[in-house]
Amino acid sequence: MKPHSLPAGSLAVPLIHPTACIDPSANIEPGAEIGPYVTIGAYSQISAGTKISAHAIIGDYTRIGRDCRIYSHAVVGSPSQDLKHLEGSESWLIIGDRNKIREFVTINRATAEGGLTRIGDDNLFMAYAHVAHDCQLGSRIVLANGATLGGHVQLEDDIIIGAKSGIHQFVRIGRLAMVGAMSRVCNDVPPFMLASGSPPKIYGLNSVGLRRAGLARETRSALKQAFQQLYRRGLTQPQALDSMKALSQADETSHLADFIATSQRGLVGAAPPDWEVPVG
Repeated sequence: MKPHSLPAGSLAVPLIHPTACIDPSANIEPGAEIGPYVTIGAYSQISAGTKISAHAIIGDYTRIGRDCRIYSHAVVGSPSQDLKHLEGSESWLIIGDRNKIREFVTINRATAEGGLTRIGDDNLFMAYAHVAHDCQLGSRIVLANGATLGGHVQLEDDIIIGAKSGIHQFVRIGRLAMVGAMSRVCNDVPPFMLASGSPPKIYGLNSVGLRRAGLARETRSALKQAFQQLYRRGLTQPQALDSMKALSQADETSHLADFIATSQRGLVGAAPPDWEVPVG
């Protein structure tokens, strides 16, 4: 690829450094800013307001939404690391608006032809975080430094994953859950819960996160009762789900019950009641 050049006298154009290398098939919208030595691959799109810092790499078949910030040396839209991935196949990465992708973050496209890795809006990926092929991420998620998602991981909205945690492929993590630093997660983490450890345990509700999200006191109380039924009363999972039906019919408790009922990998187990959450 040759350095990208701008037509003389252009007004409504993106701001592109002359050392950037951009495939002719890529679409850079007016208002985007492309820094020195950035590489942008075939059929990719950079939307208005997005800024890409020096030496970042945007791979083929990657669409990045508006007002994102991609820092130096991030590699976004690289091919899947799955051995089944065929080099040059048309698999996609689609990223929403206002995401912050810090230094040395890596995000892979999907594996199969026509497949999709998708990321929502307003997420923060701290330095060295990794999102593997075919992951499906919601919005307002934080992946702390070095957090790693295996292939096909699903994260709902408003989740925090602590530094250097590893999430096994095909794991689901529910809305407003928090995973402590250096955790090794091989089972599903239900919504609204606090998990930590290697292997992780559920220590209770993510109470601080629920309050910050503005959940009503009645909803938080119902979720606390649901936690007790699932993890503290010695009930089987079907018995706990039956008990939840008698709780508040708030959307949050219904969502928790639906998540549990549809888990394919099983749920992270409970910590003993007298255990404290590990520091960090």
